Amino acid sequence: MFSKFTEKASSYASTAAAAANATYETGKQGLSSVPCDRCGVPHNALLRLSTCPVCGGRVCKGCSAQLVVPDACAKSGAGSSGEVSVCARECGPRCGEANAAAFRRALAASHAANVTAFLEDLASGRAAGETYPRPGAAVADTGASATAMRLAPLALEALKLSGYSDVVRAYQLAEGGIAAVLLTPTFRIFAERVLPMLRRHVRDAGEATSYKTRGAAEAELALRLYYLACGDAVGRLRACGAPREATRRGPAASDDVLDALGYWIGPAQWLYAANELRKPQHTPDWAAWYCKKLCETSGGWRLLACVGASRSENARCSVPSLPKVRFPAWCLAARGDEAVLAIRGSQTPGDWAINSDADEAPVFGVDSAWVAHGGILRAARAILNDCGAGEAVDALRARGVRVTCVGHSLGGGVAALVATLLNDHGALPRVRCYAFATPACVSADLAAFLKPTVTSCVLQDDVVPRLSDATCARLAADLVNDDANYRASFAKDRAAYAGHVATLGKGEGMVHDAREDALPLESLDRRAASPTLSGRKSAAARLVVPGLVVFLAGVDGNYEAHATDGDLPELNKVQLTPRAVNDHDVSQTAFALRVVRATRSRRPRERPAPPFRPALLADNTWAPCAVCGSDVTWTSAVRGSDAARASATHHCRACGALVCAFCAPAGDRVAGDGIAQFTELPDKRVTIPSMGCLGRVRVCRPCGFNAYNL
Repeated sequence: MFSKFTEKASSYASTAAAAANATYETGKQGLSSVPCDRCGVPHNALLRLSTCPVCGGRVCKGCSAQLVVPDACAKSGAGSSGEVSVCARECGPRCGEANAAAFRRALAASHAANVTAFLEDLASGRAAGETYPRPGAAVADTGASATAMRLAPLALEALKLSGYSDVVRAYQLAEGGIAAVLLTPTFRIFAERVLPMLRRHVRDAGEATSYKTRGAAEAELALRLYYLACGDAVGRLRACGAPREATRRGPAASDDVLDALGYWIGPAQWLYAANELRKPQHTPDWAAWYCKKLCETSGGWRLLACVGASRSENARCSVPSLPKVRFPAWCLAARGDEAVLAIRGSQTPGDWAINSDADEAPVFGVDSAWVAHGGILRAARAILNDCGAGEAVDALRARGVRVTCVGHSLGGGVAALVATLLNDHGALPRVRCYAFATPACVSADLAAFLKPTVTSCVLQDDVVPRLSDATCARLAADLVNDDANYRASFAKDRAAYAGHVATLGKGEGMVHDAREDALPLESLDRRAASPTLSGRKSAAARLVVPGLVVFLAGVDGNYEAHATDGDLPELNKVQLTPRAVNDHDVSQTAFALRVVRATRSRRPRERPAPPFRPALLADNTWAPCAVCGSDVTWTSAVRGSDAARASATHHCRACGALVCAFCAPAGDRVAGDGIAQFTELPDKRVTIPSMGCLGRVRVCRPCGFNAYNL
């Protein structure tokens, strides 16, 4: 009886499965038979085809692009509020052109109004009008996701209190592994800068990675860079005690050039400061207002344009065309008969995408012999032509205003090419450019032509001016040649780390013999003597740092400034040193310029320390910050009380102004957007030799921008 029942149940199950399978195959065949209206390839209509809101056609993912559809292009007459799929071949260009035209009109109208008002006030002698007023009260995000993020630290504390702290710690240790032990945070940043360009050249030079997964392959390349750097360090250690070879870096840079660099390095930092504003002051209005305050307090500059300065705009700095053209944040300010166009360096993944877009592009027309870094050149054209900066600058130049372009890192390269494009109009006054940590972005002949108008400042081992296709191709060849050393050294270190983990990190004390199981030094010091790869020649163009190059070289704890050019041998090889990242910091460049000036002048104490401004006013109220005008406790988790204000009040040691922690940062921890969440501000303390102050002290941002003259 039971067997008959099971046989019947099995028969019913087989019949149902066959019917379900037939239904699935029929549905699958029906869904797969719909062709794309552009390429004609059949696709699953339900999952892979989308309807273009412009022409109504059904298009696949490969034939579509993500764009905002304006009302004029939409088939229904109602455009989209966000990006949607449109067919890339026909409708995409139409939408892109319409979006780009609207983008240009909106920015150009705003900038033109500010420039016109400035020129009218300048001609009439009236006081400067108000631009970019202080926004209303910032509104904090109270949505579910924002609330959950604020509660995250509390959840981790709850895990610890529940007895799961060991689990959390074990996860953190497992996540790091040997790479976390070998690669310091600074070296990881160095690898992040180099890997996007290096990866392709390693593949072209000979597959050096054994991993196929992208993340694992990048981790191995980072480790290979680490061991190659160790080889370079061995070479330097070998040279200890030997007579130094004279390095030819060119004549000493003139004091006038150094003074000009010291003058313009301040405006090159304005947009970095505005981008440090956190939630809820991370909006475009707040960033533009804070940038205006920095301009005003840094010498009476008047902000005329500010685009992309806030954190909320980090992912949206691009012209909405097809394809999109990325550009870095920029601002335009003026005072009297001078104006400055300041361009920010790399702060976002979009900025680094500009750096990685390293194709060759002719600067003046298709037949131009002068070529430049394609991504940087397109960004320069976008700022001038699509963002309205070109029209605003030409209006100022036509009235006799001297315009200077400044920038740091990516901003320095864009500023150099912006000045080059602006100077193509010979009838107007020439535009000067002062760039800091400038990337290698122009051909050698163009770099020589730009010497009268472009001055680039490079600090010692800075990695960015050395990153180009040519130098990365050479570095890739060094990595492939170093393969045997990498495998031997890593195997030894991995075995040692495995033993360390097996003993739960038990300390060994001071008993280890440094000679024990050591690899021969000859096996590590391979880079200088490594042969070039036979049969492999890089077709990469040789781009160099533009214009006159002021090279700040560290010598015996001091700095020297040399006037040279992009052909300096030290700039045509990536230096694998711990300073490669630190030397890229604009604060380090500013410090080196001050050291050069102090060394040359040996000036005595010139002025006494300024008196501190009173914190309590006559009416017994607390004075606001002299830079941002806000209550000094706005960065604190505890606000309002006299005790909180007393704790949050600081004074600038250079001018005596009362300031908040954000406007005079010295590595302070300020409140973040969540429970027990804090943000560490950068440490912008400086020395003040003119006051006899040789220790680093807290100064306000405007005085820090002018630190060269302190």
